Amino acid sequence: AGLSLPSDSSPLIKAEDPVFQPSPPSRPKIMDYTKSHITIGWTKPLFDGGGPIIGYTVEYKLTSETDWSTAIQSLRGTEYTVMGLTSGAEYVFRVRSVNKIGTSDPSDASEPQVVKEREEEPIFDIDNEMRKTLVVKAGESFTMTVPFRGKPIPNVLWSKPDTDLRTRANIDSSDNRTSLTVEKATRNDSGKYTLTLQNIVNTASLTLIVKVLDSPGPPSNIIVKDVTKESAVLSWEA
Repeated sequence: AGLSLPSDSSPLIKAEDPVFQPSPPSRPKIMDYTKSHITIGWTKPLFDGGGPIIGYTVEYKLTSETDWSTAIQSLRGTEYTVMGLTSGAEYVFRVRSVNKIGTSDPSDASEPQVVKEREEEPIFDIDNEMRKTLVVKAGESFTMTVPFRGKPIPNVLWSKPDTDLRTRANIDSSDNRTSLTVEKATRNDSGKYTLTLQNIVNTASLTLIVKVLDSPGPPSNIIVKDVTKESAVLSWEA
């Protein structure tokens, strides 16, 4: 009687909680789009399966088709831009979560999105301080710079009553801002400057006021009338 010889050793086993496949992430939302790509975003799954999420798989398809294509695997973030899409076509997107055990079922499909230029009405990105009257001294230069947004990029037009700003001022515009500069300001440069933005969605206008301070010039065209030995009436132009 007694103990037998020991059996062969079992394979190595790591003591840890069991890990399962994760649940799908949230339904992806359309974040941005152009005529060639669409950007989607989503939130992490409610259940990670007991192990960390190590990536996501993004899939997409035309709404007119049944087969899904894989855009990317093992993506670390929760936002992705699918490039090279067909302009004018309509797509839907879905996402899968991945942990060390495997890949989740797909999320619900996104809302359909047509590949086209995003359309946004023009908006001025200025605060109340920029809307205050701009006061400058005669002989000085001044510049008014206005940031804006809009898709497609809006057309920009500066105007001032009785003034051709194309010759009086220097206008410089980019995709998201415009500036107007006047050199050696005079009293004639005082007044209201209107900035108009226009695209296919809408039109927006902004009025900026400039006041140029200058010493008054001598009066002219002095007229004397109603003269008596004790008084006379004078009139003139400032």
